[in-house]
Amino acid sequence: MQKPVVGSVSVDIPGNPSKHIDRPLAGWEVLGEVTDHVGTGALVRETSCGIYARANRYTITSLPQEEVRAAMEKAVTKTGREE
Repeated sequence: MQKPVVGSVSVDIPGNPSKHIDRPLAGWEVLGEVTDHVGTGALVRETSCGIYARANRYTITSLPQEEVRAAMEKAVTKTGREE
């Protein structure tokens, strides 16, 4: 599936987030894969405040929130699914 690109962020839902994280992250919901100008990782959302981030093994890095939301909206439109 082609990844919807908005600005410098693209998302792939459901993608293969298990390539980037090997266990559940307490307090985070795994949504798919994300790529930005730094790299690719699991797209995760913090469950209490809804912040999107990229997870790679032992690191969680914040992402541009508006770009992630826009890319996810395009991904939902392409797949017909809602997250």
